[in-house]
Amino acid sequence: MLRRTVVKATRIATVLALASALLLGPVTIAHATTVADDAKSLRNSVGSLTQDYERDYGSRVTPTERAELTTMAAQARREMNGLVGAIRKAERTDKGSDWRTARDLHSSALAMAQTRFDRAATLLRPRLSIREQLAAYSDYTRTLQEFERLGQRLPAGR
Repeated sequence: MLRRTVVKATRIATVLALASALLLGPVTIAHATTVADDAKSLRNSVGSLTQDYERDYGSRVTPTERAELTTMAAQARREMNGLVGAIRKAERTDKGSDWRTARDLHSSALAMAQTRFDRAATLLRPRLSIREQLAAYSDYTRTLQEFERLGQRLPAGR
């Protein structure tokens, strides 16, 4: 008896969902921002995150390790600035070669971000609590997702 009630409720919910979809029609989500805006947002996010890590964890590493982390942060800033500039140019010119350059810079920046994270994790992991390690990993995965979303917005095959 209970099983029949659950099956009926499921069927009713399905019918209601389909009816709602038919009444509402197709839903489209427009991007409210340009690709360059998304790239700037990612650049700012990476920059803020880097500053937070330098402030919060910089005192826990040796001066040599801190210098290495600072160098990696500067490289990331340069790459992100280059990526934003390339995307701005591609949006302005809408040339296939400019979009290819932007895609190449995006791929390079993503690969370097992964490499730098691995190196920073090696330096910091022994000095972080489990909670801090989990938070850092969460920041890393969130940043990679933002990178991937940005890459998906770059026009392919132009």
